[in-house]
Amino acid sequence: FHYSPVSAMEYGSTMIAYKSSAVLSQNQFLASANAASCVQPDVASTLTFDRNTIGGESASGFWIPWGMNNATITNNIVTNAKGFNIGCCAGYPGWQGASSGNKIINNTFVGGFVSSADAAKMFTGNTIQNNIFGAACENLAAYVATDNTFANNCYNVTDEASVGKTLGSGEFVGDPGFKDAANGDYSLKEVENYQPKGNL
Repeated sequence: FHYSPVSAMEYGSTMIAYKSSAVLSQNQFLASANAASCVQPDVASTLTFDRNTIGGESASGFWIPWGMNNATITNNIVTNAKGFNIGCCAGYPGWQGASSGNKIINNTFVGGFVSSADAAKMFTGNTIQNNIFGAACENLAAYVATDNTFANNCYNVTDEASVGKTLGSGEFVGDPGFKDAANGDYSLKEVENYQPKGNL
């Protein structure tokens, strides 16, 4: 857990990183069922979040609030039911305005990609690439702006309708091939002569 300079606090078993730059790398974050989410940064933090594991009983794993910009979220494994969530209640001070310039790349979200109904298309100009989303997504067409770049993501759902948006370049619906998801092993099986549908 690195900070430079950053403060961190636990709030209802939710980790909140705030103020200035934060680099959170190679940590495990667990939250109880009463927490809204496991990792929920403050908008004032320019966050680099890399090679972490998020889990526990909270509904959401990683939550980007309104107004958070230029975060880099890479190479993480998130096992919560709602893996990646955007949006936040308007009543939180400072948590408002568009969220843009964020890079969400090479993550495994065992849950889906969820947009809160209050997010209104404020998630705009972001890059979501080379991720695995392991469950149905929610509200993407209604609340996510069309200028985000979605590319080479795998959605472990039955059909494109369960994704909730038109598939982007290299994106596909199908089984990502977890080794043993039932027992918490989300590494991918090695398959001979495998021809990926996207450019993962």
